[in-house]
Amino acid sequence: MTKDAADMAITGAAAEALMKSMTQGQSRKRTTKVRKRKSGFKVNWVKFPARWANRLCAAGVPGTTWRLAIAILFEGYKFDQMAIREIVLSKEVTGLARRDRNRAINDLVRLRMIRVKRRAGTLTRVTGVFD
Repeated sequence: MTKDAADMAITGAAAEALMKSMTQGQSRKRTTKVRKRKSGFKVNWVKFPARWANRLCAAGVPGTTWRLAIAILFEGYKFDQMAIREIVLSKEVTGLARRDRNRAINDLVRLRMIRVKRRAGTLTRVTGVFD
């Protein structure tokens, strides 16, 4: 019992259905891969310099200044990992209201713990952190 190629050939409606199912996957447009946004680098802990603690205690500054100092250290460590030079002191970063944030920034600058860049219409940026 030998079969010819003609006996094995698919013809008619069966051939059309097979061709349709085979080309259906190819005719779909390929969509570009959507990159998932990384959740970001999360800092679990950071070293708090003893000089900072001594200066803040000696100056008798309020708790908002302490919170800002810690936020700056956290952001500074995070940006060291990403090679970013300036820390933008926004409300999202610091968690402080504008008036409290500005008062705390002035305290840290006065104590010579940070160097800032201020421009009209933009947020204050920390350009230098002194240990």
